[in-house]
Amino acid sequence: MTPKEFEIALDRKIRQLNIAELIYPVATKVRDDMQQRIFERGIDGSGKKIGVYSTKPAYFTRKQFKKTGAFKPRGKNSNKATFKNKNPRKSMYIAQGYKGLKAVQGYRSDYVNFSYSNQLRNQFGTRLATEKNLVVLKLDAINANKTQWMEDKYGKHSFKHTEAEKDFFAFEVTKKLINYLGA
Repeated sequence: MTPKEFEIALDRKIRQLNIAELIYPVATKVRDDMQQRIFERGIDGSGKKIGVYSTKPAYFTRKQFKKTGAFKPRGKNSNKATFKNKNPRKSMYIAQGYKGLKAVQGYRSDYVNFSYSNQLRNQFGTRLATEKNLVVLKLDAINANKTQWMEDKYGKHSFKHTEAEKDFFAFEVTKKLINYLGA
């Protein structure tokens, strides 16, 4: 094969290349690793703990509980479900704040892991899509707003890739590309 014939063959192969198809399996693996890192281990893109939950005392309503059986109406100075005038309490005082809200329901509360309703985690794990020859994570408006709020509160590294994830992605895609072009 002459250099010109090689150039023409390579150009044709590149034009036929579907980038999204090439990187989708690698992007899926990186997304799975990222999901585990964020939602199970509470680690951000810089390799640090995302943060700690608020321990500011607060009142929570039954509606704020995911496990409503854990809701026990009580006040700051009384464990009774009613006020002195016998009206029912509609909230539960938790001295440990949001951290306590998670703990009283049996959820992990020793570090921030963005898992309470699991809506974001579930969507994060299923919404990888190809679009215009790219692989993107598509979140609905509610979860997109959640991620923005969480980044504002806990830092921009919350949903970023680690250097190891980036290196793995680059290595695996390069390997696939070399394999594709060499075939």
